[in-house]
Amino acid sequence: MKTIKTTLLLLLVTTFAINSNSYCKEHNKKENKAHWGYSGEHGPDNWGKMKPEYKLCENGISQSPIDFNSPISASLIKINFNYKPTNLNIINNGHTIQVNYTNGSFAVIDGKKYSLLQFHFHTPSEHTVSGEHYDMELHLVHKNKEGKLAVVGVFIKIGKANKYFDNIITHIPKHKSEAKQYDEMINVNSLLPKNKSYFHYFGSLTTPPCTEGVNWSVLTTPIEISKEQYQKFHSIIGNNNRPVQPINNRFVLISK
Repeated sequence: MKTIKTTLLLLLVTTFAINSNSYCKEHNKKENKAHWGYSGEHGPDNWGKMKPEYKLCENGISQSPIDFNSPISASLIKINFNYKPTNLNIINNGHTIQVNYTNGSFAVIDGKKYSLLQFHFHTPSEHTVSGEHYDMELHLVHKNKEGKLAVVGVFIKIGKANKYFDNIITHIPKHKSEAKQYDEMINVNSLLPKNKSYFHYFGSLTTPPCTEGVNWSVLTTPIEISKEQYQKFHSIIGNNNRPVQPINNRFVLISK
């Protein structure tokens, strides 16, 4: 009798383990299916259907990016950039190349201080000007003490080689990886154009979960990189831009 009970117990444990393993595999499959990207069934058109927390990607009314067409000229407050040098900390997260920034660098936007968290790149540009894309776009992501986000965009076009961009290109991980830190110092001030005039509007993150309420300032003047620099970036990341979204009832300002 004791042998029968032991056998039954072993059968129950084995069955439970098999079922648990099957559940985990199925759960992981679902998780993988819900992993967003930039093409096919995982592309921007389907982001809002992939997870409940991504619903704003489909139903939001203040989404980014947008097209800058006929902006309203206004006396906007000048953005005060206060970026300091930091060790290069770079990651290929599978969606873009991101450079993480240490504490202490910030920008004053609309009179409020926003700490710089990181910057990353999109190719081609996500925002457009009168329907036209630039070759790339740099996004500098900031957060203030209330947890509100502000993103500064910088257009990039193919032209002259950019020695400051070289330091990033040289260390781009070819495959998805953890963040890596190097001894080289970088100051993102070097990737800003001299002319700091900008487009201004309120929108969202351009990646899931497409959170709205983001304060956007996109500089009107592009910086340049060489064709070779562009090709090296694009060969690793490919196209990673979300299409422009409806403006709806929003208005876009441009600094005088």
